[in-house]
Amino acid sequence: QRSAGLSISFKTGTWTASWAEQRLGMRVFAADGTSLPQLLRASQEAADYVRGSRQPATLLLSNLPRRFGHAATDRQSAYLDAAAIEAARERDPVAAAAAAAVQAGLLSRSEVLAANDEIGAAAAAAFAAARA
Repeated sequence: QRSAGLSISFKTGTWTASWAEQRLGMRVFAADGTSLPQLLRASQEAADYVRGSRQPATLLLSNLPRRFGHAATDRQSAYLDAAAIEAARERDPVAAAAAAAVQAGLLSRSEVLAANDEIGAAAAAAFAAARA
């Protein structure tokens, strides 16, 4: 597969930020997608910039693992080996953020699990509604 460098599905090159800045005229705010502090900082800076300047911006997240395929028919095992799939699972930024919140005493483990169940139920309901 050839990468256009514009999709989370493909590994992009280092040219993405300069392309957005030069070609689209957009200011770029970058962060490591697996680092919650970097993600929060860059997101806030981007939001402040967009609100203050009334200009568009790009939030460029690097190192962000894609945990699942795009759709039920997209089987990652067709193009990734088991080790790559497991490595992405181990780097899940949502799970890391939840663990950090528990470790910092912001949430209890049971609160995180309850939120996970609630989100899962909402997603299941949305899928059911879409199929109806």
